[in-house]
Amino acid sequence: MDDVFYSMSIAKQLTNAMVMMCVERGEVGLHTRVDEVIPGFGQKGKMAVTVGDLILHKAGLPFGLPPIPPEFLGNIDAMTAAACALVPEG
Repeated sequence: MDDVFYSMSIAKQLTNAMVMMCVERGEVGLHTRVDEVIPGFGQKGKMAVTVGDLILHKAGLPFGLPPIPPEFLGNIDAMTAAACALVPEG
């Protein structure tokens, strides 16, 4: 599936199930740093964030959408760049 859309909390269960399927297949681990999967994610203090941190909401990322114009919400490159540019809170 290549379609991208913003679904907020409703997709958490599906997303986590899909990530765990990737873990089961050995494609990624819960301790894998996100920047190993998404190049550029480790910038702005996120170098140590793991896949497991994202699943458990322990990455310190701000709540809500990254700062991006609404017309780019379905654009995977724009959304990925915006997520990479986020600065952890706290």
